[in-house]
Amino acid sequence: MSTWANQDTQVTVNGNITVIDHTPGSEPVGIRAYSGNTVEVLGDVTVNGADCTGVHASGGIIRIDGNVVSSGQGGCTVIIGGAR
Repeated sequence: MSTWANQDTQVTVNGNITVIDHTPGSEPVGIRAYSGNTVEVLGDVTVNGADCTGVHASGGIIRIDGNVVSSGQGGCTVIIGGAR
């Protein structure tokens, strides 16, 4: 499930983000931050599977207070500005 917010919004996740999907090409994302948005994750970000992303930011700010774990083919825990 992806969570989107309007421009210049702060989103706080009071827990963990876990993205698990082993279906190639589905490319699920836990949460995205664009255009000045701030995403704060107070727990862990865990990604397992094919082409999964836990947190994506482009022009936004990400704060993760917990652990960051990625496993699987093409799995990314955090993407910033399109770079992995």
